[in-house]
Amino acid sequence: AARPFPGEASAPVTAPRHAIITPIYVPDTSAFFRNALPIIKMSLESLFLTTRGQARITVVCNATTPEVLAVLREYLDAGFIHQLVRNHQNRGKVDAVRAAAWAASEPLVTCTDSDVLFKPGWLQAVEDVFRRFPETGFVSPVPNPTLTYYCSSATIFGALR
Repeated sequence: AARPFPGEASAPVTAPRHAIITPIYVPDTSAFFRNALPIIKMSLESLFLTTRGQARITVVCNATTPEVLAVLREYLDAGFIHQLVRNHQNRGKVDAVRAAAWAASEPLVTCTDSDVLFKPGWLQAVEDVFRRFPETGFVSPVPNPTLTYYCSSATIFGALR
């Protein structure tokens, strides 16, 4: 049987146990950022559709354009996101995520980027890893770069043939 998350054994869960934090930095609509708004919309909509109230979504707005801020406010008002943090200056990804993570009351925190598309079942898969392996510190789709070939070199080199 799956192990309960902290606090589940003594009381029923009435609020989401998973916080999702995504920082957004779009300072202008020039060449690099010209498609940022539609990408952000797709990312946030896929996040909302794949979590459906099972997680709290926090967006940290790091000095974005008024157009992006307006869309984020619409998403907040519509209930797509739960919290919108606005920084007038770009505080950087790490600082933005760290501050929001410290404020999260949920036992699980996912930090993501605003250009990720979420597939159905991802949230359950991540939570399942924590249930099955309670010593887990983090789950990531990107392996530790220092362990790239650890227990995988035969598979990688075999695929290159």
